[in-house]
This record gives sequence, C-alpha cells and structure tokens, in this order.
Amino acid sequence: MLFGCELVLNGYIGQLQHVKIGSPVGMTCPPQAPQPVPPGLDWDLWLGPAPWAPFTPLRIASHPWYHISDYSLGYIAGWGVHHADSAMQGSGLDDAAGPIQVDAQGTFPAEGLFDNPYRWNMNYRFANGVTWNWTDTPSWEPVKNWTDAVRHPMGIRFEGTEGWVFIWRGEVDAHPKKLLQVRIGPRDRVRLRDTLPGDFIDCVRQGRPTCAPVEIAHRATTLCAIAAIGMQLGRKVTWDPAREQFVADDEANRLCARQLRGPWTL
Repeated sequence: MLFGCELVLNGYIGQLQHVKIGSPVGMTCPPQAPQPVPPGLDWDLWLGPAPWAPFTPLRIASHPWYHISDYSLGYIAGWGVHHADSAMQGSGLDDAAGPIQVDAQGTFPAEGLFDNPYRWNMNYRFANGVTWNWTDTPSWEPVKNWTDAVRHPMGIRFEGTEGWVFIWRGEVDAHPKKLLQVRIGPRDRVRLRDTLPGDFIDCVRQGRPTCAPVEIAHRATTLCAIAAIGMQLGRKVTWDPAREQFVADDEANRLCARQLRGPWTL
C-alpha cells in the first residue's frame, strides 16, 4: 500500500483529483431480550461511562458491539478508519490544514439492538481540492470488473489527471500498467517508511516520529466521526481540522461529546 501512495504523492498519476473508497457494509439485528449477567463479568464496569443498558451477549461480542452507537460508530470507523488512514496518506492530507466539507447519507436500522448506519455514501471535499466518495461495499475482498454504479469495491482508488492507482492491503494496481514497474528512488520527492519490527522502540530511542503517529490515527478517526455526525443531522457539515470543531454549527458541535454516566468523569 505504501508503494501505491508513493506513486500518487510523487505525481506519477498527474494531479490527484478524486478518491473512491469501499469498506465493509454494516450489520442489522432483531431486538435482543435481556439476559442474566454471566458470572465473573462486572457489567457496570464494562459499560463504564456509556449509558446503562440490560445485558445481552451481542453487547460484548466482537464485532457486533461495533454497531451499537453507545460504544462505536459501526463499521464507518470500526473498520473504515483503516481505509481513511491510507486515503489520507495518499491524498497528502496528513497535516491538519483547511476546512473539510462533508455531505454524508446513511441508512439506519428500523429496529433492533444495532442502531449505527449500515449503508452509507459519504462525500468529502478538502482544502487542497481533492474529493472523496466513500461507500459501503458488500464484498470483503476487491472484486475485478466491478459493475455497481454507486458502491465501490473494497479498497482505495486514487484518480489523477494521468492515471489511477488502486490499493488494498498488499495489493497494488494501476493505470497505465507501466506504473507498477516504477522504482521509487532518491530523485522522488516522497519516500514512505514501512512499519518494521522495532520501529516504535527505535523512534523512542532516537526521538523521532513513528511511521504511523497517533496524531494521524486521531485525524483518520475524526474523518469518520464528522461524517457520522452529518448523517445523524441529515445535512452537510464543515469541519475545521486545526480548531477541531464544526464551522459556525452549534448543533453539530454539541454532538462532538457525550454526557458520561457517573461516576466516570473526564
């Protein structure tokens, strides 16, 4: 995936214009009857600052708990954050610069325990002019010859003025195909450092940033959260990444934090 991002950042597909992202569709489930708390489980402690709720096994099962809004944002962030991270890297968006406009639509379950969106179509416009369209996708692996006009296949596709690059975990594809033969070298402006065993320890010893700093993880998670808030409000929102708040939007800003159940405080 780093090689694909290097191709984009070094201009091998020309000027980056648009990014298409596909990440796994969410889940729904029917209502769940309360059950006795299993022996050995401190249910109050497990819930922590989240609202009190009766125990049911799906509340503590992975990945089902992802789809309960008291604990997570569903697969938008619980899974999709990994794609947001790589899409940010390839789009040159690691720095918190300029407003981000988000127009996101989601489909919410009509009933049941899960209440996070299980379908979505999220459109981002960044200060550098790059746009993203991010949808759910039914396949957990990239699919060749994709024909869905709305949903994207699993993975990330960077589209530029002179070609495109597709990345998915260890897979890289490109057009024109000759891009796959490029060898990133000292003449290229951007060379990315891979995640190697011991990288974190080396960074601590040398006082330098890791290849995946926690600040980048925070910004990637934020991209998921602001889209989820936009879905909840049912309208476009604009985010200021430097100030970490919505622009002139008190209603949206109130959704950036939740009341904590006592005795937890922050």
